[in-house]
Amino acid sequence: MNRLVGSARIAALVCALLVCAFAGAACNGQPAQGTQPGDHSGPPVTDNDQGSESSPAFSGERGYQLLQHQCDFGPRVPGSEAHRKCGDWLLGELDRWCERTEEQAFTHTSGTAFPGRVFQMRNIIGVVEPAAGMTADTRQVLLLAHWDSRPWADQDPDPTKRNEPIPGANDGASGVAVALEVARCLSIERAPTAVIILLTDGEDFGRSWDPGLPEYFLGSKYFAGHYGALDLNPKRGILLDMVGDKTVEIGREVNGMRADPVLVEHISQTAAALGEDDVFVDTAYLVSDDHLPLIAAGIPTVDLIDWREEVTDIYWHTHNDTPDKCSAGALESVGKVVLKVLREGI
Repeated sequence: MNRLVGSARIAALVCALLVCAFAGAACNGQPAQGTQPGDHSGPPVTDNDQGSESSPAFSGERGYQLLQHQCDFGPRVPGSEAHRKCGDWLLGELDRWCERTEEQAFTHTSGTAFPGRVFQMRNIIGVVEPAAGMTADTRQVLLLAHWDSRPWADQDPDPTKRNEPIPGANDGASGVAVALEVARCLSIERAPTAVIILLTDGEDFGRSWDPGLPEYFLGSKYFAGHYGALDLNPKRGILLDMVGDKTVEIGREVNGMRADPVLVEHISQTAAALGEDDVFVDTAYLVSDDHLPLIAAGIPTVDLIDWREEVTDIYWHTHNDTPDKCSAGALESVGKVVLKVLREGI
């Protein structure tokens, strides 16, 4: 669920960037109305032979179950019952694997999205400590994804459905699913750093035509301005967004390359070492996303996102963003690379 402005081979884009100014966005929206999803509190994700909770390896099967379970709540639009119930479930999932969990609540008064309406939102946070435990000097890094889903299907081919919220399977649930499964794995085989799992709210809340995107990235903006109050001090970050498509391909997002080229290259080399260089490719995208407020706050953060036309022109921001577009294999390809990078230390 992101916003892009260009896609090219990396060499060409880097040259173009010397001429071009910072580009705008493209994952934005139109009018919306909430739905009344059913009651899907549901049980926790269950084990299977391929994804035992005792295994330190990333399980795509468990990841897919986590994605599906989020979608079973219905669209996770702020202010809806589905949003509340899914948020409670996510907090419970993080509490299973993290030494510390937090709800970072904040209030948003809407401008152009829902003029004058007040929304209660929350970032959901868990901290997986390193094996040595936490001290005042422990290095902290972020792994984040947004857990809200878009209030309107502004790209839907059916104009009569564009004011209805989207399922948000790839755009939202996929990144959260990978983050949750990484948290489980890290609780068994630790990273050398503390890993802050940050599930942001209100990422996809705004209208696409609103200059400056003031109602996007709301949870990331709030975290960037208030993480110190939680006694957190992240030094680096990895953002997961739209990482579940069956034919997933993660390019090199340009804002992240500018902020932390060393980390972008490290992720690419790790992917190659794990045989996932067909997933982590050199195509470059320029995207506005949850990493921008963090970069502005001095936390270099890279964006792992699939911004191909095969995704954005077919089901992104439509009612077709459903779990069948995603796969366990795609989630595992991304998740095992992220997990290895974190365990090596960033």
